Amino acid sequence: MQESEQHQLDYAPAQHATRRVVRRWGVWILLLVAIASAVAITPKLFRHWQILSLQQLCLNYSAPLNQIVFDTRADSLPALHRSDPVYVKESTPGTSGTSFVGRVPTEWRAFSALISPPGVSSYGTAFLHRRRSPAGHERLVAVDVDKGDFIFHPNWHARVIAIGSKTTMPYEIASNVPFAQIEVRAYYGMEGTPATWVVVAGQPDSTQLDHFTIEVHGSFGSSVINGYLRDDDQIVMEWPRTWSTPSAPPSPASSH
Repeated sequence: MQESEQHQLDYAPAQHATRRVVRRWGVWILLLVAIASAVAITPKLFRHWQILSLQQLCLNYSAPLNQIVFDTRADSLPALHRSDPVYVKESTPGTSGTSFVGRVPTEWRAFSALISPPGVSSYGTAFLHRRRSPAGHERLVAVDVDKGDFIFHPNWHARVIAIGSKTTMPYEIASNVPFAQIEVRAYYGMEGTPATWVVVAGQPDSTQLDHFTIEVHGSFGSSVINGYLRDDDQIVMEWPRTWSTPSAPPSPASSH
């Protein structure tokens, strides 16, 4: 019996040593798995943080009251052309080939590119801010001047974005072109002469949270367009039936 006990005592230390090696390698393996997971997850977390940061900038975006965001006046083109990437200077497609200068906030470009590549194609951002529908749905609302010939009116593209959180990503709920098919000539008796257009940065209504306004100046008159976020996440923009006598829009120098 003593000899048997001696054998057991001889092999016991070897078993303990094996367990220590297994434990040591197990710790290293777990550490390597944790590092690999962190490496894989970190870019996603950074991208999510980046998107939420840009989203917040867009939700709180506030343009100056007299800031021009789209302008087809020939004398404005040199004055509004800047090296700043927020400015767009192009000519519209089609037979009219209208030259214009537009302004698109960098945060809106970057945010839209991340949530819906390649991002927004805009001639100028007329409105960008949070809005809340009558039923209480809070959304990011963006209205851009869209591609067109602008002979009779600017073309608009409205986007409604579901707001993201720490656990969810923002995404585009709806995209519509308000009153795109309206024949503006029927309203105002306009002939086929291209009009000049100046769009001033839209403003949120602080008392009616679904409402916003966009000031527009045309060569035949000036007015304010009323926009609304509906409960179905569509944007309604109401063209005025009557326009005031053309008033002087903000000068390029005052719109920086």
